[in-house]
Amino acid sequence: MASNLDLELEARFKLATTHVQAVAANLDSKLLLQLYGFYKQATVGPCTATQPSWFNITAKQKWEAWNQLKQMTVEEAMQSYIRLVTSACPDWEDEAKDLPMGWVSVSCPVMEPEEQIEDDDKTLLDWAKEGFVHKVRQLAESGQDINQWDDMGMTALHWATDRGNVEVVECLVQLGADLNCKDSEGQTALHYAASCGHADVLKLLLKTGADPKVEDSEGDKPVDVACSPEIAGLLTV
Repeated sequence: MASNLDLELEARFKLATTHVQAVAANLDSKLLLQLYGFYKQATVGPCTATQPSWFNITAKQKWEAWNQLKQMTVEEAMQSYIRLVTSACPDWEDEAKDLPMGWVSVSCPVMEPEEQIEDDDKTLLDWAKEGFVHKVRQLAESGQDINQWDDMGMTALHWATDRGNVEVVECLVQLGADLNCKDSEGQTALHYAASCGHADVLKLLLKTGADPKVEDSEGDKPVDVACSPEIAGLLTV
């Protein structure tokens, strides 16, 4: 049975992840990557995922943030996560108490303030990144290509999956998005769901016809880049 200290630490950690989920858009990319590493170490353990190729900058940064923690214990990872949140948001505990509990999903670094796009200039891809289902549907119905790549070689489905946004992924599936569309290094949305540990998105993609046997440019299938045995198990059923 966990000690009172362990239970208190776990509760504060969960509360911290809830706060980060609410304010992630206002945090800088470097901090988000550090939080991602500590979060994965605390919830999954040491990184055993295959190192992404150098071309996939986002995946490589996330992998490095996690992998560098080596054998850090769960307790140390939780404490480090909490310290980072506290340094960035000193009043986070008071603010987080009013939010619904949930686990943070830190993925692609958010845009810096000077790179923000006006709403009128946003594309379907932009709205997919930000999680606005009605905007995605509206622009798709007006003729925007839902399978279009952006300058990072990713489609709206890749972005929504990377963010772990089930509602946007479901919307894109309903609109006819190519479930097996590859990014610039040959990875499909299933690769993203597996490497990020988004089980709900992964299940949805599999249920709606995504192919778990597709290999990326390194010859890896989604199961080969799975972030945990549990995620790998969903791909081998």
